[in-house]
Amino acid sequence: MAREEKVMNIRSDAAIAITKTSNAVRDALEADVVLYNGPIQRPFDAALLQKCRSRNDRAKNVLLVLVTEGGDQLANAMTEEV
Repeated sequence: MAREEKVMNIRSDAAIAITKTSNAVRDALEADVVLYNGPIQRPFDAALLQKCRSRNDRAKNVLLVLVTEGGDQLANAMTEEV
């Protein structure tokens, strides 16, 4: 197997594991699970808020998982609104 194929398989395996885990958490908490991995700065903050607000089929709870190295302080404050 070529190196590129191995990397793709690792990514696919990780995506499958993340999906299975988030589905289990969703069911246990009766919650939407929002996973965000990226900077907290403009325009990404607005895009994240818009995605969250525009969902019509929301669960009664939400779990927001942020993976970030930091970012814009104003964008951080705006994201807290979610």
